Amino acid sequence: MTALLHDSTRLPPFPAIVPEAIGPALDAVIAEHEATVTQLTASRPSRFAEAWLPLERSGTAIDALWSAVSHLQAVADTPELRAAHAAGQARLVEAMMAVQQNRDLHDLYAALAASPDFATLPLADRVAVERAIRDFALSGVALEPEARARFAAISVELSDLSNAFASAVLDATDAWTEHVADAALLAGLSDADIAMFAAAAQARGLDGWVVTLQQPSVTAVLTFAEDRALRERVYTAYGTRASDQGPDAGRFDNGDRIARILALRREAAGLLGFADPVEWSLATKMAPNAGEV
Repeated sequence: MTALLHDSTRLPPFPAIVPEAIGPALDAVIAEHEATVTQLTASRPSRFAEAWLPLERSGTAIDALWSAVSHLQAVADTPELRAAHAAGQARLVEAMMAVQQNRDLHDLYAALAASPDFATLPLADRVAVERAIRDFALSGVALEPEARARFAAISVELSDLSNAFASAVLDATDAWTEHVADAALLAGLSDADIAMFAAAAQARGLDGWVVTLQQPSVTAVLTFAEDRALRERVYTAYGTRASDQGPDAGRFDNGDRIARILALRREAAGLLGFADPVEWSLATKMAPNAGEV
C-alpha cells in the first residue's frame, strides 16, 4: 500500500498497483482528506494559505492515486482490477460527496471570499476559492437534508452506471475480431500494421492476421486499408459497440444504462433548481445557455 501513496510530482508506481492494495491505499488518502476537513472546520483559518492549501494537498494525493489506478484499469483490465476499481470509485464518490456537502467547509470558504483581504489575493487564488464555492452549490450543499441525501445517492449511482457503461464498451471492444487469411485484404497497410495484425493472430493461435477493435487496429484499417468492405465492417463494428445494433447485439448493450443515466441527470438537475441537465452542465462552462451552444 505504501508504494501506491506516491509523490504526485513523480511517475505513478504502476507495478505496485495490484487489486488487493487499491482499497487500503484509497482508504488512507480519504482518511487524510477527511482529517484535513475536520481540522479546517474546527480551526476556521481566515488566511488563504491556511484555509486552502491543506485541502488542496490532500485532494492532490487522492487525484494522484486514483488517476493512476483508473488509467491502469482502462489499459490493462483484469476482472480483479475492474472489481477493485469499481469498489474504489463508489467509495471515492461517496466520500467526496460528504466533503462537497459539508456546510461548515462551505461557510469557511464563503467567509474567506467575503473577507476584506480577499480582493488583494492573486487572481488564481481568488478563482480557486470562487470555483470551490460554486462546486459546493452544484453538489447540493444548500439543499435540505432529504434532498441533499438524495442528490448524494444519485451521484453514487451515476458513478456506478458510468463504470458499468465503460466496462461494457471495453468488453464489446475485446469481443470483436476478424480473422484475415487473404493477404490481399490488407493492401495499403504498412508493414508495421501488418505485423501488428500477425502478432494478434499468433496470440490467438491462428495463422494469418487478426483485425481487432483496439484503437491502433481501427486507425490503421480506416486510414490505409484499400479494401472498402473491410473498412466498412471495422467502422460499423467500432461505431456500434455496446449497443443493440452492434456485434453480439444485446450482450453488451448499454441502452438501459443510457436511459437510467439520463433520468438520473434530469432528477439531479431538478434538485439543484436547473431546468434540465443541459443548464446544469453549462453552469461550469463558458457558454451561457443551450441556445448559445
